Amino acid sequence: MSSNFSDRLDFRDAFLQPIYEAQWCIFDPLLSIIYGQRFLADPTDKGSFTRQIHYFNRSLVQATADGQCPELYFLKQERYVPNAHTPLAWTQANQALALHLVKKSVEVSR
Repeated sequence: MSSNFSDRLDFRDAFLQPIYEAQWCIFDPLLSIIYGQRFLADPTDKGSFTRQIHYFNRSLVQATADGQCPELYFLKQERYVPNAHTPLAWTQANQALALHLVKKSVEVSR
């Protein structure tokens, strides 16, 4: 069961521990996609290519040992573990598109 903390943010925030927030996995493949599209639109934009690869690599290390993309990792008994929404279809789809664009970008950059 979950609670609605919309009107009680001070109560919710009392449980926060700095630097121990959940680590969301959906965003790194999205950023890779965005930078990949920028690079493919302008192959002289090497900064976008570098960022595309950076965020793609970050997304790869977020996969579980069996290759699934979780929604997020959270701290449980001093260890980050994937939550129950694993695999998350959105993250898996974003990862697949990010891989597709990385392949295209590598071809263009040669």
